[in-house]
Amino acid sequence: MYHLGEGGVAHGDSPPLAASRADSISEAQGTKERLLHAAAEIFSRGDYHSTKLEDIAERAKLAKGTIYLYFKDKTDLIVSAVEFFDAKFQEQIELSLVGLTSPMMRFRVAVQLWLGIYSEYRSCVVGANHMMAMLPDEYKSRMIALRDSHREFVLELLNAIAERVGKGSLKRSLDLLAEVILDAMMGYISRPDSEDFRKEYPPEKYARFLVDVVLPHHEWLKETI
Repeated sequence: MYHLGEGGVAHGDSPPLAASRADSISEAQGTKERLLHAAAEIFSRGDYHSTKLEDIAERAKLAKGTIYLYFKDKTDLIVSAVEFFDAKFQEQIELSLVGLTSPMMRFRVAVQLWLGIYSEYRSCVVGANHMMAMLPDEYKSRMIALRDSHREFVLELLNAIAERVGKGSLKRSLDLLAEVILDAMMGYISRPDSEDFRKEYPPEKYARFLVDVVLPHHEWLKETI
């Protein structure tokens, strides 16, 4: 950034220096993302205990010591990888809803996309859930925050439906319904026979099940289905 000193002389970073700093930041971000991708890949092959920093560094083609420039320890790296991809997936889902005006259609499409995307990364999702119990409070709270963000997303979709039918005041009912739906979505991903189950109930069919079977139990939604 430039500023004028005495006599109108410009002080501050020269263009080459500013460009060099920008390149360094970009390179650092690229290195960090390589580690996040490698961590997610290695973690998805096993579990928390079998995931080794040496394997992550080798997969990222970086020295093991580089990891500690960006993350405190293995747990920080794995949790950060889960957070990173979760944010990417959520962004992908939200972009897919652009242009959809029907609250019910937005709900159905969002659930279908969520189930499809997270099914592809089932091992990471299941692994993340399993390691929750062993996490220190600092990391556990980060994982809980992720789940809360999913519940808030489902709740936002339900709120839109409720507003459409003039039932926006049923906050407690909506909170409970969002929790039920999220549990059903997580169950779809984590059930032991998930592969066979997904063949019988692919994401589109299961999303339709939630719309046709779960939501109608709430009287205020019947007129919209």
